[in-house]
Amino acid sequence: MTQLTLTLEQGVSVRHRSLRECMAAGVYQRGLTRVAGQIDMAPSKLSEKLSGGNGDRHRDVGLDDLERYLQATGDITPIHYLVAKYLGQPEVAQSAALAQIAALQQQQLALMQQVGGSLPPQPKPPRAGPQRTPRPSWPVAAAWKASAA
Repeated sequence: MTQLTLTLEQGVSVRHRSLRECMAAGVYQRGLTRVAGQIDMAPSKLSEKLSGGNGDRHRDVGLDDLERYLQATGDITPIHYLVAKYLGQPEVAQSAALAQIAALQQQQLALMQQVGGSLPPQPKPPRAGPQRTPRPSWPVAAAWKASAA
């Protein structure tokens, strides 16, 4: 089994609503006529396929069209779109971020020890359960007790 490491383009699955829209962005960025020539398709037909057609002339971009586009242009953004949309799980990203934070804290501690300092005290997390109302300080305490009675 081969394992791949991918560096995904940030936000690619957010920028595009569909795979067709992602491919269309790449086509229009490179030039419709140029890409149509590279994949051996008339520019008008490619444009119609990318728009999904209209009315009676509904046309879809097929898998063969997508594959020819990938081979001809080298643009792998549509693949990144699919990976980000279907394999980019938020839980995985969150756990990776937490692991990175822990590593950075260890580095920070080591650097602080090298310069002879220490880390500032970390705030304690709030306790679970019901919160108490803080009691007022002494000058107000007498008036508070009197009003409570």
